[in-house]
Amino acid sequence: MAEAFVALPEGIEDHTLFHVRTLVNTGNSLYRSGHYQDALQYFSRALRDLTSHIKSTSELTPSGKMLLSNLYSRHAACANKLQNYPQVISDADQMIALGYQKAKALVRRGGALLNLDRPAEAVQAYE
Repeated sequence: MAEAFVALPEGIEDHTLFHVRTLVNTGNSLYRSGHYQDALQYFSRALRDLTSHIKSTSELTPSGKMLLSNLYSRHAACANKLQNYPQVISDADQMIALGYQKAKALVRRGGALLNLDRPAEAVQAYE
């Protein structure tokens, strides 16, 4: 049996993670084919479906935090392609809060701030 990514509350079936992985795989395919808006919707749904079963990120195993961070990273990548820089910043902040992929999150955040013509804040993000 694969490692559990999240300690799901009692009464929630393990199929939630399978469902999330299916959404992520579809989102990845859409992203690779340049369908960023559609990919964003799949990653949004995966985030919503996973986080709806989590009261606190303290419930997550380290692998679960990494999974959630990866979802925010992919969501941010789509948002960046769509030039939705406030969303990129929000997603990067979530990655930073989870404690995974911090360097990638800071680069994404800094780039989004530059694109929003906020260079002083971008410099701080890179420091």
